[in-house]
Amino acid sequence: MKTRLFRILVLCCISTFLLLGGCNKFKVSKETKASTVNESLEDLGNDRLQLTVPSSYEAIRTPEQCEEVVKSRGYESGSYDAEKHTVTYVMTKDQFHSLTFELYSYIAYNTKMLNKSDSYANVRDVKYNEDYTDVTIYTKSQRIGTIERHLFQYFFDYGKMYNTYWGKPDTRIHVRFVNSESGEVLEEEYSH
Repeated sequence: MKTRLFRILVLCCISTFLLLGGCNKFKVSKETKASTVNESLEDLGNDRLQLTVPSSYEAIRTPEQCEEVVKSRGYESGSYDAEKHTVTYVMTKDQFHSLTFELYSYIAYNTKMLNKSDSYANVRDVKYNEDYTDVTIYTKSQRIGTIERHLFQYFFDYGKMYNTYWGKPDTRIHVRFVNSESGEVLEEEYSH
């Protein structure tokens, strides 16, 4: 039941994102032929992409696990590099967009749940841009506590992960805490 509810929620988030026009911002050009978009995302032409990401992002630890993912998602191929701790998939552009929309929805859902968490009771709202490079956390706090401080790394990690899938692993993420009543910026940091 929980799995079904989560899938319905993910589909709603994806639909909302599509309706808001988010899919137009991140198109991999169909005109690009066999060119490298960057280190982790390569356009192979013929509507195919090669994606290389850290294996931890995919929870892959063995070649067999990689093969299971390839079969379950219907990718053309996949390989696991134990030395570099990376996984590489060859997939269609539609499969890539489905993968990144699922990731976007997962991050959005977890972010939305922050203000419902007892651990982050002071968090009132979280605003972020479409690629998670700029995040504003609105809090009722006058200063940032130890627990809330963990949110810097939380958004650095998710922002880096999301941008790595889009072929931009070196993107810097900006996170700021703002007092929800006064609008004062309490603290802000950039990822390394």
